[in-house]
Formats: sequence, structure tokens, C-alpha cells
Amino acid sequence: MLESTYGLKDAISRLTELDNKFKHAPSIEEWENVKVNLECLEGFYDVIEKLLGSKYPTANIYFNDICTIYFALKEWLHNPYPFLASMAEKMIENFEKY
Repeated sequence: MLESTYGLKDAISRLTELDNKFKHAPSIEEWENVKVNLECLEGFYDVIEKLLGSKYPTANIYFNDICTIYFALKEWLHNPYPFLASMAEKMIENFEKY
């Protein structure tokens, strides 16, 4: 959904110029946040797609992918985007819980 929305960035920006009643367009900062989210979550999508495509998901098959996700979350904690660091903190908490 984010990918589709980001693809319409130019059209939405143009709509704000043409229609005075269209008041809720994302700001430049919000568009940048969408872009950062897309880049970060792409790895999750690949792993989830792989996991859901398997009839028998066992730990030995997905251990490396799970570790990759965990280390990516740890890196996000030191990201210059506060929203991403906050999201990573919550995700790591759940990751370690389960």
C-alpha cells in the first residue's frame, strides 16, 4: 500500500495545486518518511513472502532470515529518523518477547 501511494506522489502533489479543497496532502517530510519506510520494510516483505510460500516453515530454513531481520532492527535504532528508531524499539521488544 505504501509503495502504491508513493508511486502517486507527483499526482497527489499536482492535485493540491489544482484543487483548493484538497487540504490533506502529505508534507515533504511525510513523503520522505514513506520513502524510508519502503526501503526498510522491503526486507521484511521478502522474508514474509518466503515464509508464507513454504508448506513446512522450520527454524533451520528461516534462521538466517530471522537473524537478518533482528540485526536490521538493531541498526534502525541508530537511524537519523526518530519515527523509525521508535518503530524499531517496539518491534525489537515484540521480537524478543516471542
